[in-house]
Amino acid sequence: MLQLLTLPVLMYHRVAKSLPPGAAAEFVVSDVSFAMQMRQLAERGYQVVSLRHLTRARPLPRRVAITFDDAYLDTYTHAFPILKHFGFTATVFVVTGLVGKESAWSATIRVPLADWDQLRDMAAHGISIQSHTCTHPDLTVLPDDAVLRELRDSAGQIEEMVGSPADCVAYPYGKVNPRICRLAQEAGYRSGWTAGLGNGSDYAQERIRVTDRDQRLMFSIKTNRWAGLIRRLRHGQPNGMRWVPGLLP
Repeated sequence: MLQLLTLPVLMYHRVAKSLPPGAAAEFVVSDVSFAMQMRQLAERGYQVVSLRHLTRARPLPRRVAITFDDAYLDTYTHAFPILKHFGFTATVFVVTGLVGKESAWSATIRVPLADWDQLRDMAAHGISIQSHTCTHPDLTVLPDDAVLRELRDSAGQIEEMVGSPADCVAYPYGKVNPRICRLAQEAGYRSGWTAGLGNGSDYAQERIRVTDRDQRLMFSIKTNRWAGLIRRLRHGQPNGMRWVPGLLP
């Protein structure tokens, strides 16, 4: 069945004071750009909803969800104050085995990650802390038992350290397939999130990447409830059911 309207789920990674030299624009947004984007949502009267309740939320006009992958330190130091200023919630996907350390999934870049005290502070202000696995692996290349360990252990650590349930997962690198969807459901998650188009199921739901280049017009398009249909048509997926793992341009 064709799903014409979708509730836009925005995907961020880092929000920094300035763009690091050579930084990929799709992964780092300046705090000036992020504040502009949040101000645009506020000026247009958008309601920002929690990802945990997204599957129950109807795609009404001017409703959006905001997510951050990896729980970088600058999510806490730069993005969080801006969210608080506008009274917005968000979802932060945490790599639980690296909390308070540095990112370890790139051979060349190491970036500080938020610690548990900072994650608890965000949670106390209405930010949802959810799973990005324990170690940030490509789940699609792991055997079933290892995938279940990554999913179950990360959820358990979040519940223990933050005190709230973790029942949403964002797949590292956006990589997912039907087997991983089945295992996420078996591990007790209510939803799973890609880094681009999904396959239309609760366990491979799409997110829309926001970049530092997204000024008012493009950001307006990405936060429109028709954005999902536009993206599917652009990539030849009018019904959203062809499998496309990982990042899409």
